[in-house]
Amino acid sequence: MMILKRREKMTAVVAAATLFILFWRYVVLQPIWNYENDLDADLRERNLKLYEAKKILTASSRGRVTKDLLQQFSSGGSPQEDMSRLIKEIETAANGSGLKVIETKPQPVIKNVGWFELKVNISFEGQWGDVVKFLYELENGPRPLLVNEMTLEANLPQQLTIRGRLEIGRLLVTKSSNF
Repeated sequence: MMILKRREKMTAVVAAATLFILFWRYVVLQPIWNYENDLDADLRERNLKLYEAKKILTASSRGRVTKDLLQQFSSGGSPQEDMSRLIKEIETAANGSGLKVIETKPQPVIKNVGWFELKVNISFEGQWGDVVKFLYELENGPRPLLVNEMTLEANLPQQLTIRGRLEIGRLLVTKSSNF
């Protein structure tokens, strides 16, 4: 049996403590810090969207919300009704632009105090000019829409058409919100 000397015991204790500290930092603390950073980024994004919505709502010559402007951002009823209207608007704009809609998929509603956000994923196929016309229709419609994500790719092997996927969203305020 081997007996460790005092210096070897101290070295072993320091090595074990160092390994424990490294383990603790990278296995326990680092995932918590990463999750916290993700939450901070999500909160900053949502606050920016809310700030932009409030800025648009209060943008008038006297700083008051006009009835027409408030109408653009007000919920028309339940989130399900608003989602149905949003999907219909998107599909109408896509069909009117000449795009072939492959799939329309609603995403979960993101709710907050005084406002909520609707998101829809749409997959489509069409010519490049049709895609540009579709984006123009979304931007210049009666109620503003946000394109959160966009993926476009050539439809191989012909490369005559484009396949794409968009995540389109709309911020709406609830009727009880006071700006």
